[in-house]
Amino acid sequence: MSRYRHLLSPIEIRGRRFRNRAMSTAHAPGYAEGGMPGTRYQAYQEGKARGGIGLTMFGGSPNVSPDSGSIYGQIYVGDDAIIPVF
Repeated sequence: MSRYRHLLSPIEIRGRRFRNRAMSTAHAPGYAEGGMPGTRYQAYQEGKARGGIGLTMFGGSPNVSPDSGSIYGQIYVGDDAIIPVF
């Protein structure tokens, strides 16, 4: 572990402090409900936070075109209805 001795230590980036340097990049787990991130999606993100991750991102591969819709449980960001959900 000495090779990665700083991995679990806090870091500050542009005034934001993170509890550690472990992160989960944006990806599409397929948990959106009707194109919106619902309770299952939220629980998924909360679980990562409880597990101790320093930074998590969401919204990987969202659909933006109205003619493609939300397929495969992806988030749909093609209209402003997503803004209050975010």
